[in-house]
Amino acid sequence: MTSKTSTTAARAPCGSIDKRLAYRIGCPMLPVLPVKTSSRVFTPVFRDQVSFDKKVKAILCKLVEFKIYGFVHRFPHGTSPTGTLTFLVTSTYGLRSQADWSTCVVKLRELIFEETRTQIAVEIVDKAVAFQFPPPKVIVCSQEDMITATSKVLSKVTEMICQHQWISIDILRWYFPDSVPLYQPAIVICARDASETLWWSDTLPKIRELLYEDGSHLRVALLFLDSLSLMMDKPLDTDKPDTWQKPDAAIACTMYVSTEVNMGASIGRKDSEHSGTLGGPVQLKKDGKTYNCGLTNCHVLLADTEIGLEQSSPPNPDIGNIKVMSPSDKDHTHSLEKRGKEFEEAETAFNDSARQWHEVTEKMSEIQKKTKKKEDAEASLIEAKEFGDKREIGTIYAASGYTTCSLGETTNEYGLDWSLIRLHPHSKIINVLPDFPGDMSIPPNTRVDTWMPIGIREKYRVAKRGRSSQWTIGKIGSSRSIINSFHLGPEDPSNMEQETIKADGKVLFNGRPIVAHCIIGKGSRDFLKPGDSGALALLAPKDRNKHPGPSGTIVGLCYASNLSTRGAYMMSMEAVIESINKVTGGTVTFPRKYVPPASR
Repeated sequence: MTSKTSTTAARAPCGSIDKRLAYRIGCPMLPVLPVKTSSRVFTPVFRDQVSFDKKVKAILCKLVEFKIYGFVHRFPHGTSPTGTLTFLVTSTYGLRSQADWSTCVVKLRELIFEETRTQIAVEIVDKAVAFQFPPPKVIVCSQEDMITATSKVLSKVTEMICQHQWISIDILRWYFPDSVPLYQPAIVICARDASETLWWSDTLPKIRELLYEDGSHLRVALLFLDSLSLMMDKPLDTDKPDTWQKPDAAIACTMYVSTEVNMGASIGRKDSEHSGTLGGPVQLKKDGKTYNCGLTNCHVLLADTEIGLEQSSPPNPDIGNIKVMSPSDKDHTHSLEKRGKEFEEAETAFNDSARQWHEVTEKMSEIQKKTKKKEDAEASLIEAKEFGDKREIGTIYAASGYTTCSLGETTNEYGLDWSLIRLHPHSKIINVLPDFPGDMSIPPNTRVDTWMPIGIREKYRVAKRGRSSQWTIGKIGSSRSIINSFHLGPEDPSNMEQETIKADGKVLFNGRPIVAHCIIGKGSRDFLKPGDSGALALLAPKDRNKHPGPSGTIVGLCYASNLSTRGAYMMSMEAVIESINKVTGGTVTFPRKYVPPASR
């Protein structure tokens, strides 16, 4: 019989119970959501595995309506899973969850220690947010009181969090498992130091008090985020070909059709491993001359060069000799390898068929099919090889660097990240939208030839065509986001898919918070993937009579994404046009500004 003394000695010191979120209880203090989960773990050695499983189920059945449970690693994005072994239980939040889950956490932690003599974290969390938050929703213009409330308190909130390493502030309808309805208007803050006690003991309570006194019905959500991700693609490990985002199949199949390049095509600087998206055509008039250009992000073409991005680069020899390729070097190499492999496979299949059935007339149709497949594969490979010398579409003409534009703002300015490509005479960007699916709500053969400013209290349904995810739909909310440019880096070397913004000791965006527009993708699909940097956000209204502009009108230039909120960011096209005119000393004549009929 076990004595009371020995039983007490076998218990794990539980420490503080993490009750910061009503729908997530654990011990010890857990990493702030969202976290990565890895099931590749070395399960602790138990004295009696069968007995342990029975005891776990007995505890759970009494206290928790569990869905799944087991040992996993739970760790923040960009960190090592070492030392993060956790016994995870997913459940559904209810009124008694916090009390019952707290008791359950203590009992499970004691049981695991008793069986393994190892102190292992225990976490019980609502199943809806266990592995990834459900996609948020935008604040719509009809919620006038909410928009007014956020505009009043946002500057105060920014001041209140200035001592923290915050990354972004978004105003969204966020998913809270402890709310009815589940989606609530909220100030969503992402921070690198989200696990710091000061956030939870002092800053967040003060923000909630401010919102209460102001009479707003906003909630507050704090998420972990190491940095925003610039949505260009760069293979970080040449020995692992799957560590980079390949171009969308529909984009890839049009790479070598002609020197007339589609909007959304793959581009990159010559001899660079970066790939991005060609947004669209721009015509610039300067000193009586017309320059035909292409538009993308400056980080796509200049991020790994000696050109300083702390300031803008007007037309000059340093950037004027930098060549731009479409498709990018990396995508071209991949295409050659892929087409070469397809030709080898088709040739092998043809030779095998010919040897096996050369005297069997009834098999001739199959031989003919394989002959055709071999010929097509060979033609495709030859096409790509011959087009290689024609991929150079132009040279860099000017770039914004990481600078800002006020557009009349008195507090935070828009962040800028654009680059103009001066096209060669043989190159042309087609501004007629290709291959869009039916749910884009954009009529066939729509020409992209206008842009328009974004209204503060308007809601926009937009679409983009990008190198990696091709067509996606999203919504821009009525409230703008704030990004803390001082905390945009450093690059996370463990992230094999996305290139993150790097500070490198330089002052970016004038060292101040900047304004951006947040786009939330439709359904569970992200609006941007790595490689989509430089895509244009185009109006795609369902009801054109209730929308501020016509289909296909440009409203912004996409450049970054937030892994924690799953939102994408764009700069206003109005800010881009104003900056281009200022940096180049010319005037953008195409696309032209859209003027509503009533104003003409």
